[in-house]
Amino acid sequence: MERAKDMNKIVVTVRNYLMPMLLLALLFVISRWNYLFFHILVDGFTVTVSIVTFLIAKQTFKHSRNYYTVFLGYAFLFEGIIMLLHILTYKGMNIFPYYTSNTPTQLWIAARYISSLSLLAAPWFINKKAPLKTMVTIYVAITALLLMSILWYSVFPDCFIEGAGLTPFKVYSEYLVIVILVAAIIHHIFRKKELSDTMLKTMISSLAFSILSGLSFTLYRDVYGFTNLLGHVFSAISTYLIYKSIFIRGIDIPYERLVTEIKHSKRTEEALRESEERFRVMADNAPVLLWMSDENSQKIYFNKGWLDFTGKRMEEETGEGWLRDVYPGDLVNLEKRYQTALHKRDGFQVEYQLKSYDGQYRWVLETGIPRYLPGGIFIGYIGSCIDIDDKKYAIEALRESEERFRTIFENTSIGIKLVDCNGKILMTNPAFRKMLGYSCAELSGLNINQICHIDDKDTMMSEFRDLISEKINGFKLENRYVGKDNEIILAGITGSLVRSPKTKTKFVIIMAEDITRQREVEAHLLQMQKKEEISQRLASIGSLAAGIAHEINQPLNSVIVLVESMLYWMEKKQEISKEELTENLKEIANQADEINEIIVNLRSLIRKETKLKPHLYNLNDNVDLVINFFQNKGLVQDVTIVKNYGFILPIIGNPTTLNEVINNLLLNAIQAFSMTSRNDKKIVITTYMDSNNVYLEVCDNAIGINEGIKDKLFEPLFTTKDVGEGTGLGLSIVHSIVVYHGGNIECSSNERGGATFVVRLPLVEAIESRDNNEHTSCG
Repeated sequence: MERAKDMNKIVVTVRNYLMPMLLLALLFVISRWNYLFFHILVDGFTVTVSIVTFLIAKQTFKHSRNYYTVFLGYAFLFEGIIMLLHILTYKGMNIFPYYTSNTPTQLWIAARYISSLSLLAAPWFINKKAPLKTMVTIYVAITALLLMSILWYSVFPDCFIEGAGLTPFKVYSEYLVIVILVAAIIHHIFRKKELSDTMLKTMISSLAFSILSGLSFTLYRDVYGFTNLLGHVFSAISTYLIYKSIFIRGIDIPYERLVTEIKHSKRTEEALRESEERFRVMADNAPVLLWMSDENSQKIYFNKGWLDFTGKRMEEETGEGWLRDVYPGDLVNLEKRYQTALHKRDGFQVEYQLKSYDGQYRWVLETGIPRYLPGGIFIGYIGSCIDIDDKKYAIEALRESEERFRTIFENTSIGIKLVDCNGKILMTNPAFRKMLGYSCAELSGLNINQICHIDDKDTMMSEFRDLISEKINGFKLENRYVGKDNEIILAGITGSLVRSPKTKTKFVIIMAEDITRQREVEAHLLQMQKKEEISQRLASIGSLAAGIAHEINQPLNSVIVLVESMLYWMEKKQEISKEELTENLKEIANQADEINEIIVNLRSLIRKETKLKPHLYNLNDNVDLVINFFQNKGLVQDVTIVKNYGFILPIIGNPTTLNEVINNLLLNAIQAFSMTSRNDKKIVITTYMDSNNVYLEVCDNAIGINEGIKDKLFEPLFTTKDVGEGTGLGLSIVHSIVVYHGGNIECSSNERGGATFVVRLPLVEAIESRDNNEHTSCG
């Protein structure tokens, strides 16, 4: 056994390595003995393989429908024609003695261009159609033009000059061909999922040898030289590998598949016959249209139902004949869906219009699933078509829809009732009857106002009448029902208008959800929240008091020290100079002003402004007012202020406090520049609005916001400035004013390194309603 394996390895080694080496050695000996004979052998082999490649691709196309191989077959046919002329005009052949060595070199580079460009384009036609007639016409035209330019008119650029060797055009052309071949390798790798591993490796190897051939042909100076010899050998190897690739795709793989199928059929011939008969009987008697396709999506079978539907014979429909019955406007989408499914080997579903035997197009729903041999080899699709143009299909769909509605109606936990246009209850579901405690018979025939609370009847009926008259699209409100035991049930209800599909009669579907318990829980939670707020306020008062004591103690201690100092010198009966006395008194006054500022700010923060009447407030005008104030005071001399005002409507608010917001934000931005040394100080003020709010945005390029203190910025007495430089109340006052007006304020760092504050204020809500929740009165 081991000897047999060793012998097999030796045979494989000889076949794969020793034989090619011996063949190459023989070719080298022949080239040294008679280079012209060598050239005829190698290039003659290339021409022969090119023609055989074309014949294989052409003859297998009607079965394989493989546009990739047939495209390459035609390409190599025309390349072979040019290569044949290359052989006949080669130096020493003397068939056309009036041509120099330049002519075969020109023919060679022309063939190289056709070959490389064809190999680059070929992967586009994997699993895609190619316009064969147009393609052949183009190849004929290009080949004719090239031959006339070389052999007749002599306008093709020179490629070889006796005594000088290759021309720059020839060399650069070879390099360009190499670039094209590299692109062809990349293109094949990109489409590798659509090629077998063997074929992909063979094609890449062929392209690689073609690249080596091109490199060799850039180096020779003599048409009989060694590098010229090497280039011809590489070219022959490349051509043979392409032939092998097309042979694999066109004959080898189909042959292996055929052998597999034959072997399988021999083992299961009788079972297959019986299975096919059963399939034929079932398919021909199936109430749907059935079909089968091969691996290239070409239809190969239609059942009797299909043929009866279209009124065509089997031979008229197979292949692409059935596409003639598809509505032209649906062909593009159908082809795209087919190609996508074929590419992924996936099932698909598609709708299109198919012409029936009476010449009318009818919508069909087609479903296809992939077919595989036991070995996992994909062999095409099997599918069915359902006529969805029939009225019975629509009736069945409607029945299913009604059944789904009934299931939801009977099993949902939300109460539902169907009411006619007069308010009479026609139908109720179990959840609604359970909520009120009535039976179905007790509710049927009642008017909806008979089960409503007396205080809610008018609102309920008003909404109902508006819905019936289509003044509104629907309604949503809270309504009190009176249960069978006179219990009051608070329900959230919605009403929607529907029409009968047949009679167009109007009905109203009212959905009701018992929210009695929910409202009780909400009331309890609200009470708990108020208690929590009281506790938090007490805690805040304690914290605030400690902060106030700290802030006031600093200036107060300074006053005490100065006063005690002056008293000490007076007790010592020492004189105090007028200048020192004046300076001490000024310092005492400054510290007193600081204490007063803290108290004033605290009043602004704490006071309630319910007695202040709101006014129409134009944000843009008041921003200008504050900016002018700062400019007049000389506070922004080295700061550039940019105003980006949008069109905004007036809001309702208190001008004094809102101006204080603008003042504090602008002052905060100006003071931030004291902590930076930059010269391009800039503040950008932007205003804009949406459907519900207006916005004020103050953006600087100072020092930004530290994320660690972001949540503390609006707390009373919190400051980032040094001791004595700020009270920590400015942003807290801004926050309280904005919240009082029903808005909010946010801060963040911006991309310019500074801070951005954005204030949102409601567009139409009045200050008086800030503490009230929006509520719709309902019955």
